[in-house]
Amino acid sequence: MIIYAIVQGTYGARIVKNIRERGPKDWTIEVWNLTFRLPAVIDEPSDFIPKNVPKADLILSLTQDPNTAQLLPTLARKTGAKALIVAVDDPNWLPMGLQLQTKKELENMGVASVYPRPFCTLTEVGNPLIDAFAKFFGNPELEIKVDSEEVKDVTVKRGAPCGSTWYVADKLKGVKKSNASNEAGLAHHYYPCLASMQLDKHSGETLMHLAGFAIKGAAEKAINSSSST
Repeated sequence: MIIYAIVQGTYGARIVKNIRERGPKDWTIEVWNLTFRLPAVIDEPSDFIPKNVPKADLILSLTQDPNTAQLLPTLARKTGAKALIVAVDDPNWLPMGLQLQTKKELENMGVASVYPRPFCTLTEVGNPLIDAFAKFFGNPELEIKVDSEEVKDVTVKRGAPCGSTWYVADKLKGVKKSNASNEAGLAHHYYPCLASMQLDKHSGETLMHLAGFAIKGAAEKAINSSSST
């Protein structure tokens, strides 16, 4: 699978680094580093898109500028991508109205798109390209082995795109299984999580809290189905 990632700042760079290190070796990750601010109204998206964009199967939008959304349909057309994942780790990065407008325009082109809020809540949606990515990166899934009441080993079956799940997994080793969920939440914040603490009106929660709930839930589920060594 060829992934074309639009990256802006250290936020996107950290995600791309993690995907390259922990994703399937047959994935190709092409990157566009967006280093300039986009205008609020874009009449000609092609004026702001690199002239020679690569062919791609999946576009991964990792930007903090809501105006990037105006480029996505044209970028999908130029790359030939049939699916997009737009990470939303801050409500300001993509207002809901703009998200719905972008999604409809892409649907009219026959292009699937998802907008996980936050990125680490991504799960399979029934689209083969999105699901191929979500198999490895998205809503955390852990496998935990315990010895008596202590966590002995943790395997990441699916991890947050930013890499925090692997950090949490390491920190869980040696803790009491009764404390695993709380320790997972603490380690997630220490990583640190870059999701916003601003209230997301769509969910009624801050996106950082939703990210914390995801890893705590993964730890609790894994403990409940854990095996003893």
